[in-house]
Amino acid sequence: MKAPIVVAKLDRLSRDSPFHQRADDAAGAVHRCRARRNVDPFMLHIYAALAEKERALISERTKVALQAAKERGVKLGNQAQADANKAAAAARDASLKATLIELSAKSYREIAQELTGRAIAAPRGGAWNAMTVMRAMKRLGIAGQSTSA
Repeated sequence: MKAPIVVAKLDRLSRDSPFHQRADDAAGAVHRCRARRNVDPFMLHIYAALAEKERALISERTKVALQAAKERGVKLGNQAQADANKAAAAARDASLKATLIELSAKSYREIAQELTGRAIAAPRGGAWNAMTVMRAMKRLGIAGQSTSA
């Protein structure tokens, strides 16, 4: 037996009507707490279509408002956070400079494997990849090889 999905409101699950149909098919039933009793699948489809339309309207209003703000000269985003991220990347790259120079004769892929093998943390954690190595070397002005191994 399939377990039903219970949501407070239809648009809390998704504002995509095909998603609602797939959820109903997969779970057997999607129970909506605020839906009227004995609401048939057709009316639920209508509610899902209205939620999808509202999502499109919200997106359009947001795009228009952001464009108007840009035209007024408003700076969007968090510049302090962007500067902090840039400084952190520069510090991380500087700490790797000697290692990257030592490995620069290898391909980006081989360097990535070497850094991962040495348990040197990648910028977002996890394993290094060729593109991350290439970008770090570019920021440091180190010439490297191709990505092929």
